[in-house]
Amino acid sequence: FKITNNNISVSVSFTVDTTNALKQELENLQEKILEEFLNDWADAVLFEARRLLYRGKIENSRDPVNRGAFDLGGLARESLVIRTGDDEREVRFTSIYALATEYGRPAGSMPPVKPIMEWAKRNGLRNPKKAAWAIAIKMKKEGTVPRPFLRQAVLSVERRLQEIFDDTLKRF
Repeated sequence: FKITNNNISVSVSFTVDTTNALKQELENLQEKILEEFLNDWADAVLFEARRLLYRGKIENSRDPVNRGAFDLGGLARESLVIRTGDDEREVRFTSIYALATEYGRPAGSMPPVKPIMEWAKRNGLRNPKKAAWAIAIKMKKEGTVPRPFLRQAVLSVERRLQEIFDDTLKRF
């Protein structure tokens, strides 16, 4: 600082270190931001898929009672995000029911009866075993329509990618 004739003048000088250490630190920060963004993106897809499973409408649903709401069973709980590579994340649903829900079931394939029986019990059907077998036989005969929840979740989150990225950057 210099003070001359009641005037204050400030001069600042600095040197930017362009060594390999600084370059490495910037690359590490970039990698951390990317990793956090991928984690946030995958978590958002998982959260949205779970939300749709609990409260969303099933595309092509003919369910007159719940107006297309998904079954409140265990499908949403049987889900997780897996890191499949440095720059890859995968949202997985571990239940075989997830594939049948997302893509439908072709006629001619018999679904497992036990999950249907559990659904029948949760929904208070008088004879869950008998109802489950009747439903399974009908599903085998007619198949089921696709009710995509994961694709819908991905599309919903895709619209918010900039917001997710901005939120990730705020943490750094």
